[in-house]
Amino acid sequence: MSLTDLDVANLVSAIYVGDPAAWDHLDTGADDDQVYWGYKRISALTVVVFRGSTTTEDFVRDAEAAYWIDRDLGPVHLGFLQGIKDVWQEVAGSLASGAWIAAGHSLGAARALILAGLGVVNRTPPASAVVFGEPRPAFQQMADLLKDIPVRSYRNRDADGHDLITDVPFHLPLVYPYLHPRPLVDVSQASDPADLSPFRWHHMPLYLAATAKLNPMPATVGKT
Repeated sequence: MSLTDLDVANLVSAIYVGDPAAWDHLDTGADDDQVYWGYKRISALTVVVFRGSTTTEDFVRDAEAAYWIDRDLGPVHLGFLQGIKDVWQEVAGSLASGAWIAAGHSLGAARALILAGLGVVNRTPPASAVVFGEPRPAFQQMADLLKDIPVRSYRNRDADGHDLITDVPFHLPLVYPYLHPRPLVDVSQASDPADLSPFRWHHMPLYLAATAKLNPMPATVGKT
């Protein structure tokens, strides 16, 4: 069975609801890693989904933009990396026997790509990664790790602007050369005119609506 990116977007939306009955495993972040994530098995696929920022600790980690030089991944955003190696240890055994997809929105998008990188390092690479509103998670070394993985990273925009979260951390050559592992894929769902916040293009319901407009694209194959 192939899932479409819309199927994945629905799962990413569902992680915000946090209904344990909807997941084969749901970690609410109550343990030491404080990472909210879950996975859902659909036929032969396992989709690992990370929630975006909702807690104080999430926003603290968003702000920790200094990089950590990881032995395997290279320089990675310190806040995004925190807890993800613990998640890998928890989930790796469930991914070893079949195909899996990494997915998430916002902070969760960055975490999903880092998990994908850990999968490559540990010889359990994801079939693909599908993310929404992704901040830049790391430097070129991690992008190189993911070079053979189909990655689609969606950015919402309309005539008035685009999702500003995809612009951070800023790319500063020779200092903080953060980058997206793959060029962003633009989609369009108009923001609420009454929403004047800098996050007006960033909300996951907008990405869900924008993804619904696309021709169905299998989440496990396809051009990146």
